[in-house]
Amino acid sequence: MTLRNTLQLKISYAKYLLQTLPKGRVGTYSQRQVVFISRDPERPDISSKKERRLYTDSKKGAKYLKLISQYQNAKAEYDKLMNEWKTYYAGSPTIIKFPLDQNLLSGLTPEFFKNARPNKNTFENKDPIEYNGQIMRSKNELLAVKEIEKMGFEWKTEVYVNINGKRFYPDVTFHVPFIQCALMLETDGKMGDPEYRKESINREYKYYQAGFNLFDDVIIYRTKNSHSFDSDLLKFEIDMAIEKIATRIIEGTSEIPYNHSIKNGFQTENPGIWDEYYDDQFEG
Repeated sequence: MTLRNTLQLKISYAKYLLQTLPKGRVGTYSQRQVVFISRDPERPDISSKKERRLYTDSKKGAKYLKLISQYQNAKAEYDKLMNEWKTYYAGSPTIIKFPLDQNLLSGLTPEFFKNARPNKNTFENKDPIEYNGQIMRSKNELLAVKEIEKMGFEWKTEVYVNINGKRFYPDVTFHVPFIQCALMLETDGKMGDPEYRKESINREYKYYQAGFNLFDDVIIYRTKNSHSFDSDLLKFEIDMAIEKIATRIIEGTSEIPYNHSIKNGFQTENPGIWDEYYDDQFEG
């Protein structure tokens, strides 16, 4: 069952897609595949009575074929979400207007995520694990990525984040479309080791120093050792972080993390020379 405010926001986002994507169907004409476009928000001259027909092997036709497929997926998702709402919750869901109020958002911007390149951390990786063209440092990271995939989110490993004089290479960064941000995830898998635990806590403090907030911008998933990964617990932590953000968006609260004024200040360039021992110790 999807948490209440997350579900309301997902419904709102699906409805937004239905309002903004072209509507149509796929068929044939003169023995060639075509798309029949019955509505396009950017083309008021197109309607159900004035459909436009395009061959799918043309540039415009291929573009509309993709957009209409997205509309159909959004419609199926909207119907599924509304059915879930009616099953578990009373009344009508609150519908939030998209694009969302930027002052209520968390995490990295969608633009940052789109432009960020994975595998930017040059810290030595003694036992690299490759999955879908990206590199991970542990089995726990791989399991976390697979859980994020199951949740339907696009992900990237070890993107470069530079803000407020601090640099980070989060284990995984994943984009959540319906809250219009990307969240960072750190998987700390040896908390039973005193030295590792100290490094983990120092890394968490470094996130706070940079203005990030736990379960608002970054999720830190910790296990006792590399053999105690709990996928249900990870999903719970991700769900709770998203629900926290969704609640703030739906309630429109003005009490937001203080770092939001510098969200657009993230840098993706290669880091310069850093002499601080702290950064050299904990960037991996």
